Amino acid sequence: MFYTLRVIYNLLYKDLIVTFRTPWELIAMMVFSMLAAIPSAISETSLQVSLVLILLFITVFTATQGFLKDKWRGVVEVYWLYPVSPIASFTSKLIYSSMLIIIAINAYILTLALLGVGYESIINIMVLAYPLTLYLASISSLASMLTVHLKSETPLLIALTSTLAIPPLLSMNPKISLITGIAYAVISMIIAELIEYS
Repeated sequence: MFYTLRVIYNLLYKDLIVTFRTPWELIAMMVFSMLAAIPSAISETSLQVSLVLILLFITVFTATQGFLKDKWRGVVEVYWLYPVSPIASFTSKLIYSSMLIIIAINAYILTLALLGVGYESIINIMVLAYPLTLYLASISSLASMLTVHLKSETPLLIALTSTLAIPPLLSMNPKISLITGIAYAVISMIIAELIEYS
């Protein structure tokens, strides 16, 4: 168990170091979230609609930062040389994806607050967005893993991520989002294990 936690930590640390060494993609994600908040703040009636669009975009973006980015950098082959369990590698990507999504949500919420959106609206956005984090991270990591395993490219990644993300984004029920997120995280880890040994 301790070995698995250490592997997860090392893989997550590697992803964070790579992200902060070349932060342009992270900055672009944050700028997108902040710019999308401006029209939403001007017309407060569309806060939920803009949140859905931002979360969909961020989920697709996050999927490109997972296993697919490792494939482009040639790191996926290293996983096969070392005893890295599929659950450990998937869990590290799941945590990393969750962190990216939370950063984007925080940038959006901070911009809304700076533009004078009321606290009730901001709290409502937080209640809707944060429970979706685990679900969106699960599907972005799953889509990234499947894309790499199937030796496919970005169009499949976008199609998979969008297809899986749209239903909960449209319902926006915090309790269902949280339960679905936990379920998808478990299912995704099982799929990661099955793919590795197939």
